[in-house]
Amino acid sequence: MLGDAIVTLRVLFKSQGPKGANVLVAFAASCALSCSASNAADSGSADAGDAPDSALMDTGAADAGPSTLRVLFIGNSYTYVNDLPGMLSKIAATAGSPPTITTDEVVQGGATLEDHWGNGVAQAKIAQGNFTHVVLQGQSLEPLTSLAGPQATFFDYARRFGDLSVKAGAQPTLFVTWARAAGDPIYGPGGAFVSPQQMQDELTIAYASVAKLWPRSILACAGEAFRRSTTQYPGIVLQQSDLSHPTVAGTYLAASTFYVALTGQPVPAQSEVPAALSAPDAARLREVAQVGSDCANTPPTKGAILSDVADVAHGGPPLDFGTTALPISNQIQLRNAGGAAVGIRDAMSLAPPFVWTAGGAYPGGWGAGFCPSSLAPGASCLLSITYTGQSSASGQLTLSFTDAYLPSATWALKGTTTQRALLSVSDMPGFYGCTDTCGPSSVGANSGATAPLTLFVMNRGALPVTAFGEGTLLSPPFAWGGGAFPGGVGSVIVGSPGAVFPYCSAAALGVGEECVVTVTFSPPGVGTYTSAVNLTYSDASGPILPNANRNLQGQCSNLPP
Repeated sequence: MLGDAIVTLRVLFKSQGPKGANVLVAFAASCALSCSASNAADSGSADAGDAPDSALMDTGAADAGPSTLRVLFIGNSYTYVNDLPGMLSKIAATAGSPPTITTDEVVQGGATLEDHWGNGVAQAKIAQGNFTHVVLQGQSLEPLTSLAGPQATFFDYARRFGDLSVKAGAQPTLFVTWARAAGDPIYGPGGAFVSPQQMQDELTIAYASVAKLWPRSILACAGEAFRRSTTQYPGIVLQQSDLSHPTVAGTYLAASTFYVALTGQPVPAQSEVPAALSAPDAARLREVAQVGSDCANTPPTKGAILSDVADVAHGGPPLDFGTTALPISNQIQLRNAGGAAVGIRDAMSLAPPFVWTAGGAYPGGWGAGFCPSSLAPGASCLLSITYTGQSSASGQLTLSFTDAYLPSATWALKGTTTQRALLSVSDMPGFYGCTDTCGPSSVGANSGATAPLTLFVMNRGALPVTAFGEGTLLSPPFAWGGGAFPGGVGSVIVGSPGAVFPYCSAAALGVGEECVVTVTFSPPGVGTYTSAVNLTYSDASGPILPNANRNLQGQCSNLPP
């Protein structure tokens, strides 16, 4: 993300004052980036919160510009849904004072600026000249750095269109679009962003960065107006049920923001309001629209926590500790993918049988790698949670953040206890090896060759295993090492320095003890082969069902020379 994502986060549509005042308007336009505070004051935006429309109608800047602005819109469905150019023209035509605004458009559903450049239609329109402003609107996700690929082309083709506009005597005008509404999948698990705030920051910064290429460019901060309206007037619905395209209210807000950005004046109360919009809501939107061009200096992105919510050893969805009578620890990795440091603290949500590992206090461990109280941009850290196995339960872990897009994050916890013996068959020793929730154990070999696969058997239950052995037979080309269960004799050494694990036998396996079995894979030819290790076992109370199981998959992708 400039922040998290998520993201990503990875998601297209059809797509006019008396003489002597021209200098004032030209100056206001040239200041859109460097003098935004002055423009805001000229437009009355500093008083927008308490000045009614009637007080804003009669302003000294009302006729401070050319009698007609001629605006060409280049964009897609964000421009043509509800006819944004037409709505802007009607506002100006009924404002009661100059300028009038005439509009033309080159729009295509889902089009990026690169698409428009490739079509050639927009260049021909610009070259005809006679436009005072050329509005550039990228596809809704095109400017976003959190999505792979699009951003570089957005800057490139925005620059091409802007240069062409300046050459034709028009001011490049950047249409700062809005973030997807809350609930869009772009904010969900695996999404590019954690919140609309983060997405809007990135959009605004992208458009503002492009605008800096030309001294007389203008920002039309429609997305910032959407953000302010959503915060101040959440009852006014600005986006359709697709959480993306504007409602009539959303288009009116965008048109009003354009009016302020282009003229330096607030939208007069007597200007035309769409029939579908109530007068009180229209007044509220005109107030918010006074942001106009004043979004060039959006603060740096906040710190954003991406929960690469993963049991680090498993590499998959975490915090279901499974069934056990022994304490099991899982880890969560946090990453700050934002632009500022983020504070992290425990919200004190853990309750038995879930506890912080290693002493019972946040973050569940000490030293390098574990989460501090403040996490720098780009840094990652670990948390460790232990399920004691004393009772079956569901719970949650909640962390509180400061200077982040989201004030907190919560993870569900689940653990199931048992009063019997319980065998697991895993790829790795200990509690962190994959079981079938991670997919089958995999092995590869050339045709005619043999590859061994050693698996770890652990008793994670409450009683010793009194006897166990082979259940369902292995199917070729899988076989036990040496031709019989458990696939070897003596012991194996794992890791460096090595840990010693005995081969399994029919003898007892105590609580928390481990042993190993070895399977061989000898593929007859190219292909994918499957089987399963299946073990029967008992404790003092008798046989246990279901059997311990581990799926197997073998891959042969080449033949011997």
